[in-house]
Amino acid sequence: MFREVWRWGVKKGFIRSSLDVPFDDHNFIEDEKVKRDTWELNEWNEFLKRECDWYALEQNSEDQDRVWESFIAHQLIRICACSGLRPKEWSLLKWKDVKDYPNEDSIDEEDKLAIEMITHPSTKTGQREAHCTGGIWFRNIYEKTKFKSKNDWIFTDLEGNRLEPDWFSDIFNGEGNCNGLIEFTNQYKLKGKELVPYSLRHFYASQSIYDEVPEDIIADNMGITKTRLNRSYKHCFLRVRTKRLFSKKGSQFPIKQMRTFGTGQYAFFTGTMKQKDPSSSQKSRKFGLSLSRLK
Repeated sequence: MFREVWRWGVKKGFIRSSLDVPFDDHNFIEDEKVKRDTWELNEWNEFLKRECDWYALEQNSEDQDRVWESFIAHQLIRICACSGLRPKEWSLLKWKDVKDYPNEDSIDEEDKLAIEMITHPSTKTGQREAHCTGGIWFRNIYEKTKFKSKNDWIFTDLEGNRLEPDWFSDIFNGEGNCNGLIEFTNQYKLKGKELVPYSLRHFYASQSIYDEVPEDIIADNMGITKTRLNRSYKHCFLRVRTKRLFSKKGSQFPIKQMRTFGTGQYAFFTGTMKQKDPSSSQKSRKFGLSLSRLK
C-alpha cells in the first residue's frame, strides 16, 4: 500500500521521480494471499484475437511512443503467459540475463526457440534460473530495439529507460499512452473477471497444471515451493483429479462433451490427446508453456 501511494505521488507530481521507491526490493504480500482472476483456455484464445486487433490499431498511431510501447506490450503479454514471470522479474531483465536455445518439442515457428533467464537478485525470491518457450518474442524485441548491449534493459521506452511494472498496468487499464487493453478487448463485460498483468502468471500456472507438468518443475520455474503451489492452485489440481475420479471402471461419464456454465470449456474437458509421462531425461527445469499449443 505504501509503495502504491508513493507511485501515485510521483504520477501526480508531489514526489520527485528521481527518488527511489521505499521498500522496492521487498514483497510483503504472499502469493496465495493475492487472488487473481485468469483466463480459461478458450477465453485466452479469444483474448489473443482481440489483443491482435488492439495491437494493429496502436501500430497505426502517429505517436511513436504509443507505437513502441504497444509493440513491447504485445511481446510481453506472450512472454509472461508462457513463463509465469512476476512483474518485477521481467522489468529487471537485461540482455546478459537471457540465452536462447532450440526447443526440441517445438510445434510451430512461435515456440521453436526457448529461453533461459536469470532473474535479478533483488526480486521476491532472489536470483534464480527460469525457462520458457518465448524465445521468438525476445528475438522480436532484440531486432527492433536500439539498446542491444549486455547491460541494457530488455523492456525499455524509446530512450532506453527501463519500463516499470506500473507501465504494464497502465497498458491494461488505459492510463498510459495506449488505449486500455482490457476495455478494448471487452474482457470484464464478456467474462466478469478483473484481469490484470499478474493474471498472466496465474494463467501460466493453471495451464501447466492442467497439462500435468510435474509439480516440482512448475514450482521451480515460478520461484515458489511445491507446498505453496498446491495451496495457491488447489482448485486447479482438484480439476485434474476430478477427471481421474470420473474414470472409475463401470462408471464412465461423457466428460469430453461436458460444458461449464458461464466460462466455456474446462481445459481438461476439451483435451483429447493422451500425454505421456516425461522420462527422467525430460524431467529438467526446461519446461515452459507453449503458446502455440494453446491456440
